Amino acid sequence: MKDFISKFNESLKNCKCCRCFYDLCAEPGRVTAAKMPIMALLFRPFAVFADKFRLLVAVSGVLGLLTAVLATLLGFNYACMSLETSSQFFFCSGSETAYLLNLCLKTFLIALFIQKWYEIAFLGRPFSFSELLRVDAKTFKTVALLILFILLNMFPALSFYVLYVRVPNPDWVVEITFFAFVSLGFLVPFVVMRFYSVFALFLGNEPVPSLKLIWRRGSGNNFRIILALFVIIVIMMMILINMYAGLRNIEDGYVNYVGVVGEFVYDTVFLMLLSLLVNHAYVQKQLLFGDNADAE
Repeated sequence: MKDFISKFNESLKNCKCCRCFYDLCAEPGRVTAAKMPIMALLFRPFAVFADKFRLLVAVSGVLGLLTAVLATLLGFNYACMSLETSSQFFFCSGSETAYLLNLCLKTFLIALFIQKWYEIAFLGRPFSFSELLRVDAKTFKTVALLILFILLNMFPALSFYVLYVRVPNPDWVVEITFFAFVSLGFLVPFVVMRFYSVFALFLGNEPVPSLKLIWRRGSGNNFRIILALFVIIVIMMMILINMYAGLRNIEDGYVNYVGVVGEFVYDTVFLMLLSLLVNHAYVQKQLLFGDNADAE
């Protein structure tokens, strides 16, 4: 068994795909780990949310309205998912093509919101409708970066599915190895959380250092980052789930109201809450490479 483990470990070290993992886990050397105070991680995103609330409502409202209009035109209005009688008032689509198109356009608008909110909140760009709706090459790069982050955070679901549908192998060594390898997917989000600052560096037009440097600068702050993201995500889920449940309880006689206003309000509130994650990325960047960190 010891020989098997040593050979397996050696094969991982020689694997090009796994070398980056060993590099990240290597000794920090001369790189000084940044101090990330828990109070800053917890409260600064909410402080930005409160200080720039009027701008946030304006940015979220415009892009939330676009999202609601697209969802209604493509047949995926909020009322279509919540009320049985909605088909009498709204066009509701069952097309997979329309669903994928709606998903792609929503992802694009979310990325556009992330870009514009960061520029307005942290780069001092003035708010204007023309600037808010202007799409450039950076917007498409933001879409790609957002999709990458989403896919990486979906690794636990993929690992769970693979483990659920697998057929157990009678060879216990193969079974344990397979289980251990696939289970690594559950750890991916805990690695990704250390690189939220990449979003802020990219959106701020700042040079993005190597992932190794970002990892080492954030050493010793795992629990603080987990706690800060946990608070934000729990608040987001509580508000969105309660909004969804509350709108479902509206009588069917108000289906027009739910379909028109409910979709717009839900999309706007979602974007406003999403800004907390953008703010967190900025705070991470500030603590790692700003005045509070001795970046090399």
